[in-house]
Amino acid sequence: MGLLRGFMLKTVVTTILGLSLAACSVGAVDGLADDDPDGGAGDPRSATFATEVLPLAMAKGCVDLGCHGGVQTPQLMSFEMMTSNSALAAKYLKQPSAENILITKDQLVAPLGMHQARPYFDATDKAAISTWIDSAP
Repeated sequence: MGLLRGFMLKTVVTTILGLSLAACSVGAVDGLADDDPDGGAGDPRSATFATEVLPLAMAKGCVDLGCHGGVQTPQLMSFEMMTSNSALAAKYLKQPSAENILITKDQLVAPLGMHQARPYFDATDKAAISTWIDSAP
């Protein structure tokens, strides 16, 4: 009887401790990559992506199915798609915006200002995207 009582007590204590620890959340540790499927959930920029960035990308033809609306990374159809994992989120939400690939891209493609034979973001577009990038705390 004593052995059974000891086993039951250990089971109850272990269960209570497990439930207590499961309820405790410490969040992500800065600097450690994860494969967070929601990428930027809770990011204040997610609310304005559709009104600030997507229209600029659509106007340039970036979200065609053969490009960033279908096969090319980043997928620009939504904030969630663009930041679908921590690596993408880190790359496309990098601050300050002056160091973000969305702003520096035309320095990497030829001829200057073109990307896959389409005009890349101009100075006005970049100013709007920079404001959006830097809007997060």
